[in-house]
Amino acid sequence: MPYGQLVDDSQCNMVCSGDSTEFCGAGSRLALYQDNSATPPNPSTCITGRDSFSFGNSGIQFIPRQGSTNTVNGTGPQMFATTLDPSTDGSLQHTVITNCKTCPYSSNEAPLYNFELYQNILSPYGIFGTPIPIAPQAGEPLTFLGFSTSTAYAQFCAKPNPVSPEGLFIGFPLLSVGGYTDRFSICPNTTANGILTVIYSPIANHADYTLSSCQDAYMLLTPFYTITD
Repeated sequence: MPYGQLVDDSQCNMVCSGDSTEFCGAGSRLALYQDNSATPPNPSTCITGRDSFSFGNSGIQFIPRQGSTNTVNGTGPQMFATTLDPSTDGSLQHTVITNCKTCPYSSNEAPLYNFELYQNILSPYGIFGTPIPIAPQAGEPLTFLGFSTSTAYAQFCAKPNPVSPEGLFIGFPLLSVGGYTDRFSICPNTTANGILTVIYSPIANHADYTLSSCQDAYMLLTPFYTITD
């Protein structure tokens, strides 16, 4: 399970009070049973039935998509909101998602819960200008604008995770944008010391990255207390 540590089944040795033929865990242990007869959730449908704060304090991690043939060396699990240098970026601050925790304008003052998904809008914490997401463009980073009067792009949601190593639909939910969970890639930025950047549907012959160096990825929405360096 993503919210705990998997241990050997032998550690769950307390008989269930309602069914003496089954075990219900032990001290600080919980036995989890999966009902294979239940109808699995639809991975293309946004998760509903949660309160407004379910994804209010989230981290973003990435995992390679199954079948991806491209690789990126030195990948780290956690991603950060990174604002471009305000001295050169103009009046509208552009924020992108990278693996750079130590960049001068990264949201590293709130590294444990640096994104909020609320009312279908994904917003980074710890960045000046209350950045709002803009509609993704093929080949470009997932981008947020600070000090903008534009309407926020409101087509983000969380969807069931069908590719978790913990089991089908058990893992952290996947971030969806515009209805898709499979349009993200992690690309080393060749103009910024190889910093890994989240790109939406990368393209060939881009000025900031090489397509063959990108890695297809899913973005995971994780609770803040699971994030580590």
